[in-house]
Amino acid sequence: MTGYQSLVVDSSTPFSESAHLIVYGVICSGVAAGTNRLPFFSLVTFRQAANELRALGYKCAFAWIAKPASTTTKAKRKPKASPPIAAAA
Repeated sequence: MTGYQSLVVDSSTPFSESAHLIVYGVICSGVAAGTNRLPFFSLVTFRQAANELRALGYKCAFAWIAKPASTTTKAKRKPKASPPIAAAA
């Protein structure tokens, strides 16, 4: 395989953490700006991870990724048949 060499850092050159940006991307429905929110514990976990990455010298960012609209239509489900009613004795 070839073509990936430019993506891999050469071990003989110094590595600079500050030259790298780590982006956490979360897919959202793309409804309206400002309406998307992370659940509380997800936000706490993200902030802790971002703080640890910054302490190591990396840049860290967050991005909402709008889910593209579906181009296909889903087939409607047929309702389940109700079970037959047993005759009362």
